[in-house]
Amino acid sequence: MSEAEAPKFEITFERTLAHHDQWQMGIVAGAAATLFLDFLLSAIAVAVGILGGAWVCLEAGWPLNNYFMSVVALVGTALFIQFGVPFAIGTFQLPIDLYFVKKGGSFLGPCTVRAFDETISETKRNAQRIYNWSAILKLSHSQSAVFLFTDRAEAIFIPVDAFMSEDEFEGFCTFCEQNIQKANARRARPL
Repeated sequence: MSEAEAPKFEITFERTLAHHDQWQMGIVAGAAATLFLDFLLSAIAVAVGILGGAWVCLEAGWPLNNYFMSVVALVGTALFIQFGVPFAIGTFQLPIDLYFVKKGGSFLGPCTVRAFDETISETKRNAQRIYNWSAILKLSHSQSAVFLFTDRAEAIFIPVDAFMSEDEFEGFCTFCEQNIQKANARRARPL
């Protein structure tokens, strides 16, 4: 993106708390399958570890009640370290607090998204991010918002009502999808 190059699309809007809720739900919807797979694989790994440990105990002739008491103690210690220690030293914060936005933060307030031939940028209060199209994994949209995913659980968010017309919305989505496909094709080419 050069300073002289005019963006193909420039969308400016004010982010609100309602937009934050839409953003969260869009992230969840867009990443649900991946997040579920991560959870499933983690659960399988834990189950295999616990059952494998039980099998080792049985093979060695050790009583299982000692083994399962050790597992309970280990899980209890992990939970205590994660939740009890921060609470005891006064920095306790439930994970749900991570999803709250604050006035004066970077989510709420004015935002401008500019789409160029080679990049897309997001400018917010005191922050600007510039992404090459190869950094955009996919485009997803709902009736209320457009999501340009830069990671499994992170996306550039644009509310649909920020577009001046249905034609601008459709043109923007088409432009983004074409650039994402071009970037994917370049990545897939052998060197």
